Amino acid sequence: APAGPDGSGAPGGSGAGSDAVRRLTACAIANLLASAHNQRLLVECNGIKPLVALAQESLEPELQAQCLRAVANLAVSPQHRANILQARALPLIVRTLRGASLRGSGTHTFSVLRHAARAVGNMCAGGEIGLAMQQKAAAEGAIGALLPLLTSEYEHAEDMARAGIDLGTRGADVDELLRETVRALAKLAELKANLRPIGEADEVRLVIRMMRADAHASLGVQRECLELLCRLADLSACLVAMVEDGIVPPLLALLQLNEAEVEAPAAELLAKLAQVKEYQTLIPRDDTLPHLVELLRSASPPTQLAGLRALNELLFENVPNQCAALAAGLLEPAVRLARSDDEPINSAAATLLCQLVLAEAEGGPRLGPSA
Repeated sequence: APAGPDGSGAPGGSGAGSDAVRRLTACAIANLLASAHNQRLLVECNGIKPLVALAQESLEPELQAQCLRAVANLAVSPQHRANILQARALPLIVRTLRGASLRGSGTHTFSVLRHAARAVGNMCAGGEIGLAMQQKAAAEGAIGALLPLLTSEYEHAEDMARAGIDLGTRGADVDELLRETVRALAKLAELKANLRPIGEADEVRLVIRMMRADAHASLGVQRECLELLCRLADLSACLVAMVEDGIVPPLLALLQLNEAEVEAPAAELLAKLAQVKEYQTLIPRDDTLPHLVELLRSASPPTQLAGLRALNELLFENVPNQCAALAAGLLEPAVRLARSDDEPINSAAATLLCQLVLAEAEGGPRLGPSA
């Protein structure tokens, strides 16, 4: 285990040499915690508390970053999250995020914040334990810490863009921090009770703005923005804000990229927008439906399902959209997916085909003999 606050457990003496040993030890532990076996060993030897104590008492950002990276790696495994809570890591993480200052900060400060945000996202991910962690993290103040941090990150990124610094190269620290911050908020938003505190915050407008091409956000950041916006779309006020801020053109641009990383969540958000009839008119059929039909031919089941959901919404009682989708070759992939063993895909494809059959019976577009 790494050294405790008194320096015990680490070879070497005190001062700079001891700090270097601690830093290297924490880095080694963080690397080792990529393994489930090593995670179990750390928990069995009560190694989490020394890591948390070291991160708390250290004044060296690089050492703090390695300790928090170790906690974030451990938090990937749901069975160890209770141990992380018992070690009082969550209050430290929230304090770290809340006390953030990006002005004049170096790479190691960005690394500290990135691993702190990543730890929140990992703790809140997946299943019943994820829901419990989402509640715990919100009660500890994680939402209130992450939202102002997001504003600071966005402003810092804008300053860099005005200075001609590409976020994809020299601005990678900012880009990675933005991605982990938005991801943590997206995981927290999986809990219904957390939707309103996030959705009613001014920072939602920043998330929408990062979807635009002139924001110069990476695909990784935009993917996390899409995940968060898909959850917030359950709030009518957020849906209105998305439409007011022009979310549709960026969604169409992402669909046209044919990038697996973003096409499924982009289609999911389009489906949620299309549930409101008045918003369907904002979605141009000729620029949208052929790309959604193409998603049905993807090898990725989540992408297929997202495409089916969006098409179901856009084609419901909409004859012009039905004609355009059929002209784009909808029938063949829809029939194939209706025979899938994947129940959600099978059901969504069958619903889509039923829509078309009923529309044909009422004088809508003809399906032809292949149906």
